[in-house]
Amino acid sequence: MKILGGPYIGGIEQEIFTFRPYMSWLYTGLKHHYSEFYISTHQHSMFLYDWPGIKFVPVDNKYYDPSVTGIMCNIVNNKDYLGLAKQSKATIEGNDVVHCLIKYTKYDNFIVPIHKKLFQIINIKKSTPGNIVVVARNQAQELHEKLAVALDAKLLGYSCGSYDLIKAVLCAKLVVCEVGPWTALCNLHKIPVLSWGDSNISMYKSGGVYSFNNKHNSVIPGNDFNLIISGIKHLLGGIE
Repeated sequence: MKILGGPYIGGIEQEIFTFRPYMSWLYTGLKHHYSEFYISTHQHSMFLYDWPGIKFVPVDNKYYDPSVTGIMCNIVNNKDYLGLAKQSKATIEGNDVVHCLIKYTKYDNFIVPIHKKLFQIINIKKSTPGNIVVVARNQAQELHEKLAVALDAKLLGYSCGSYDLIKAVLCAKLVVCEVGPWTALCNLHKIPVLSWGDSNISMYKSGGVYSFNNKHNSVIPGNDFNLIISGIKHLLGGIE
């Protein structure tokens, strides 16, 4: 029998935070029970799944929008998604394909429960660390720009592409971002990170489920520029 996960047609942040950990959980638990393991995702994201024996069913490029913050791109509805799912399954020969879909939603980024997520290190060729990186979700706001100028940092967004953005984050001396998937990614890889925000911040703080025991992790409530700068200076003092 064969197993297919996907298709995934959302943005890069939920791919690293939701879909990839879900696929990792399925793969680890089921790889010895199926003859072939397929993942349907964007070709730009296939580097995330460098696990032995993985085969791919590419998603059409028209559904590729790394800036989408959810797990579905904005141009499909439930009917469209189910149609894409059938097409993905139809590309695999045989009638013995077990299809593991993620529930269609545009808004709920926590559709996969934590116990069905297995976070694994992303294997990516790293350069010498040294840059401070400010990651802007969607369009860069004034706060991102002010922080980049004050820190003499690189301001990066989704326009630079999935691979380049992830590589820049994993090679950074320090990452500054809104609390969320990029915080979790940095914590997983033990990259120094300072995040700010108001929602669910306890999950990313020291001892939180997404802290991954990163000693150089700081979360600032709110979005006050001076508090963020002060926190960054304190964090840099501990790693320099």
